[in-house]
Amino acid sequence: MRKSLALLCSALALALAGCATGGGSKPVAKSGFDDNTDYVKMTQITRDALIRGYRIVWIHAPQKDSRPQPPSGG
Repeated sequence: MRKSLALLCSALALALAGCATGGGSKPVAKSGFDDNTDYVKMTQITRDALIRGYRIVWIHAPQKDSRPQPPSGG
């Protein structure tokens, strides 16, 4: 009985240690944050819609304007 319990515990320890390895062949998960997404615009539109009683589900998030901004001042 004790041998089978010891064998079971050691097999469990090996299995858990095997699952904890990093495994270099797995692809790295991509972050959900995108630098080109205009989160400020999304927040403004979503807040306005909620005030009016609508719910927004973003399928294609708005992108930041890639054109250079004119210099301000004068």
